Amino acid sequence: MKSILIVLSVVIFLSACNSGNTPEKEKKFELRTTKTYVLKPELSKLSWIRQVDYKYLEKRMKIFGTYTNVSLENVQLETNGENTVKSGSFVVVNEKFTSAEVEIDLTLTRFYSDEEESFFESESYDPAKLVVNSFVEDSAENSGYIATADLTMNGKTQEINFPVSISYDANSNVIFTGTYLMQTSEWPILKQPKPENVNYDEISFGFDLVFGDASEKVDTVYVE
Repeated sequence: MKSILIVLSVVIFLSACNSGNTPEKEKKFELRTTKTYVLKPELSKLSWIRQVDYKYLEKRMKIFGTYTNVSLENVQLETNGENTVKSGSFVVVNEKFTSAEVEIDLTLTRFYSDEEESFFESESYDPAKLVVNSFVEDSAENSGYIATADLTMNGKTQEINFPVSISYDANSNVIFTGTYLMQTSEWPILKQPKPENVNYDEISFGFDLVFGDASEKVDTVYVE
């Protein structure tokens, strides 16, 4: 009888110990295929259009052989050009567009016109860099996404969002197009006129980029 009680006590003790343990979740793993495309600079370009609407603009002009200050009102200016896209990459994970990075040469850029004094001081600037951290599908646009990116210009980095379109061409290159509208007052890139003299000063950057020659790797990753 005593031995039966001992056995029952052990069983009860072990049951109590086991009741407090939560079974460990079964770990799940999956294969992750990462394709990294490199920028093709010879097929890519970055164009820009700057539009300025001045309420008031003072210009030093030569009249009858003498320089004088001339006041102009309601002046609208537009300039445009292209920049060299130096290098970049585009990452696709399990056929999902994940991230991208582009380096832009601004050395020869001039965001100004002969009618104004503002200009882009670029000689001492490092290349601008655009790092896209994520893409969210835009349900309103076919092959459209909203890109969230960090843009660095003249030492300042700021998060931006802008619409893009991403697709593949017949040669399996990734085609990246998009437009980012910059308010120049938010960036240290121009000798700014007085805010009270300007209605708006904007630069629209148009991206037309081609990425190809993909390298591929496959990893086994743990899934939470």
